[in-house]
Amino acid sequence: MVNVFKAAVSRYAEGNHEKMGDRDFDDRSNETLLINEKINDKPVKVRDCTDCKIVKCDFSYNKKDQTMLTLENCVRCTVSECDFHDKDTYGLMIKIIGEKSEDNVIEGCKFSEFEYDGDENAEPVRIGDSRLSGCEFNTIIRYCHFDGLKADVETVSIKSCGNVLENNKHENCRSSFVIRHGGSNKIRNNLFIGSGGIRVYGDSNEIRGNYHENNSSSEKPPLIIANGSLENDPNFKDSGGPRGGEGCGHAVYARTKNNVIEGNTYDNCELTCVDWGYKTHKCDPEKDKDDTGKKLFCKRQCGEKEYKLNTIDKEPLHPINNSFINNTIMADDEKKEPTTLLECSPETKILDNNVFRGNKLYNAKPGDVPEGATEDLPSKPRIAKPDAGPEHLP
Repeated sequence: MVNVFKAAVSRYAEGNHEKMGDRDFDDRSNETLLINEKINDKPVKVRDCTDCKIVKCDFSYNKKDQTMLTLENCVRCTVSECDFHDKDTYGLMIKIIGEKSEDNVIEGCKFSEFEYDGDENAEPVRIGDSRLSGCEFNTIIRYCHFDGLKADVETVSIKSCGNVLENNKHENCRSSFVIRHGGSNKIRNNLFIGSGGIRVYGDSNEIRGNYHENNSSSEKPPLIIANGSLENDPNFKDSGGPRGGEGCGHAVYARTKNNVIEGNTYDNCELTCVDWGYKTHKCDPEKDKDDTGKKLFCKRQCGEKEYKLNTIDKEPLHPINNSFINNTIMADDEKKEPTTLLECSPETKILDNNVFRGNKLYNAKPGDVPEGATEDLPSKPRIAKPDAGPEHLP
């Protein structure tokens, strides 16, 4: 009788896509995969699932080079009201991957107690990767709390297109929301408290309605509009816009262009609120020389197409055709040194072909913005902070 029972269990496990004892879910539809579970012994992998949910689970799995939760080629799956915490090894908390990924949602979750000495491959959340930078994932991350994170420099690393980060609370992190690859992403109505902000590369992104409070960090200021190393993302069409489908892996920083930065508030942030033309990303010119030893452009291959990155002797690709409009910066009266709205990096000092207008200052100085792009306020305005974090999840 025992052998018959074991055989029946074995047949069930083979017929069911989930292996007994594992947390791998394949080809599911309209199911709640996990609810109210503590997950500290194995990673969770969800593949090719549609309209499935993971609800109110506690993730503390901590093994190097492992991801707590992977969504691969999933469509309209939701992870809600989960806690991700207690990780001190490299690896991710959530990874969304696969060229078929679309319309997934992470909402009302908390990410905390992630401390790792390195500064790469330890993001709390990664959406896509460089091979998928031309894919439209349309992921939404909303009403989450990112609290005191000290791992990768990117809290959420966006490496795909059409994603939305909204109504999140980002509090005292050694990292920022970063649009690393891709384009047409939206970061809006988030509350940033203390260190950590937003860093932008690429084309046609929107940064709107975010509230930055009490940020005194020079390393992770409220907003960085970065220099690029290549005109377009290698997985974009030459005419602009994503190609779709999996492309080539790359390490390109696409020129920051055609972005809108509008209606953001910088409240009592010391130092500089916006770093324009941050950091020139160069490859190693020693790797590419001609027969005479002369330094050439660094070359990279992307499928059948070769692209070139700037060398140390090449001017950075400055941000162009961006709009910085109707933003508000305000500081407390007792500040000895007024906060600065915007500064260009010393190597940049170029604001041509960008639009600056309608920005309001209280007890702050404009910095490098063009004359007429700001106006002084007579008193500190009352500006409502966005509803942000799990406590505001509808």
